[in-house]
Amino acid sequence: MPLPTISMALGMEASTQELDATSSIQAGVLGAIIWAERAAAANSDTVQRQVLHQETVAKVPAALDMADVSTAVASDTASPPLSPGSASCDLLSCPWHDAMSYFLTSSDLGRVSSSCNTFRTELTVEAPRKESEASRRLLVVPVVELRNDTAEAELDRVSLSHVHVLRVWSRLSLVAAAQAAQNTGKEAFRSLDKFSLKGCPLNGFDVKELLVPMLASTKRLQLLNMEKCQLVDAPVQQLCASGMLNRVETLNLRFNQIGDRGATAIAQCKAFQTMKWVNLKVNRVSDVGALALAAALRHNKSMTLLNLRKQFPALTDKSAKGFAEMLQTNSTLQQLRLRRNRISDAGAVMLATAAAERLPRLCSEIPFCDDVRLELDLEENRIGDAGALALLRTANAAPQRARVEILLSGNAATRDSLFLAVAESGESLDASDSRVIFATKPEYDL
Repeated sequence: MPLPTISMALGMEASTQELDATSSIQAGVLGAIIWAERAAAANSDTVQRQVLHQETVAKVPAALDMADVSTAVASDTASPPLSPGSASCDLLSCPWHDAMSYFLTSSDLGRVSSSCNTFRTELTVEAPRKESEASRRLLVVPVVELRNDTAEAELDRVSLSHVHVLRVWSRLSLVAAAQAAQNTGKEAFRSLDKFSLKGCPLNGFDVKELLVPMLASTKRLQLLNMEKCQLVDAPVQQLCASGMLNRVETLNLRFNQIGDRGATAIAQCKAFQTMKWVNLKVNRVSDVGALALAAALRHNKSMTLLNLRKQFPALTDKSAKGFAEMLQTNSTLQQLRLRRNRISDAGAVMLATAAAERLPRLCSEIPFCDDVRLELDLEENRIGDAGALALLRTANAAPQRARVEILLSGNAATRDSLFLAVAESGESLDASDSRVIFATKPEYDL
C-alpha cells in the first residue's frame, strides 16, 4: 500500500473530525513506521523468519506469548523500555516509547498501540493480575498528569512502575494516586524522577498517610515540587521526619506559609546535606529560620542554590551576617537569592567581604576545569552607594575564571550613583563592571 494512503487511513481512524496540522504530522509519522514495518517484513526471507521464531520461542517460557517479550517489562530499575530495533529497518530502531509518549496523550497512545504489533510490544506491558482476573496490557507512559475528572481512568490504564514524571493537580487526584500505588504494591512509582503537586492543600495527615506511602518505592527524585500547597510548619516537619527527603535532589516549597520551625526542620534534616536546590521563596521565614539554614550550610557539600526571596517578615542584616559567615567556610553554594527583603548597606558590606575572601579560595581549591560561580541576588533590598561600592570591590577583585553575578536592581544605588561614589572614594575601581548588574534578572522557574 502506498505510504500516503496508509498515513491518510491512520488519520481517519484516529478521528472522524478534521485533523489539525499537528495531528496530520503525527498520522504521517505513524503511517510511515507501519509502512516500513510491513515493507521490511515482506522483503525478509520466510525460512529465516521461521528459524528466528523457533529460536525466540525456545528462550521464552511457555506461559508467555510473544507480546510479553517486550523490552518494557519491569526491571530492577524500571526504566522505560528500549526498542528492540531492526537491522532491516532503521525506523524501528528508535525509542518510540519516549519519542511518542512525550507528545501524545495516553488516549492517543492507546490507539497507537492497537495499530500494529510493534507498537503494542513497545508501548504496553502485561498488567499484574490475580488468578481469577483476565489478562490485559498497560500503557508505558513516562509523563502522567492527574486531574479530577480523569485521574482514576488514567491510573487504570498506565503502568505505574514506568512513570517518570507525575503531575497532580488536586487533592482528590492525590488520593487516587495513593490508592493506585497501594493496589500496585512495591512496583508503584519506583522509576519516578519528578513529582509535581501544585496548588493542592496539604496537612500533616496527608503527608504521612498519602504522600510518603505513595512514594515509598521511589528510589530518587530529581524534583519534589510542592508549591502553593498552603503548607505550614507541621506538614514540613512531618515530611522531614519521614525520611522521604533523603531521596530528593531539588525541593521546591515556594509560595507557602512555612515559618521558622519549618525552615529549622529542613536545616536540621539529614536530607539537607545531600540536596542540591532548596526553594523557599515567598514564605514566612524570618531571620531565625534563615540563620538556621545558614548554619547548616557552613560545611554542606552538596547545596548549590538556596532561594529565600521575599519573606514575611523580610530578612534583615542579621540574616546577611549569618550568610556571610557561611560563605567563609562553604565551598559548594553557587546561588544565594535574597531578593525583596530588607538588607541594607551593613549587610551588603558583610556579604561583599565574605565573597571577596571566598572566590580566590575556591579558585585555588577547585580544579581549573570545574566551574567557580557566585550569584548574589540582592535585588529590591535597601542597599545604597556604600553597600554597592563594597560589592563592586568584590567584583573587580574576583579572579577572571570566576563567574560572578551581583544583582542590585531595585535598590537605592544605581549605576550612575555608583560612578559618583567611585569618583568620591578616589579608588581605582571599574564602576562599569558587568558583573555588578543593575538590570533585573528574570527569576528561574523550577
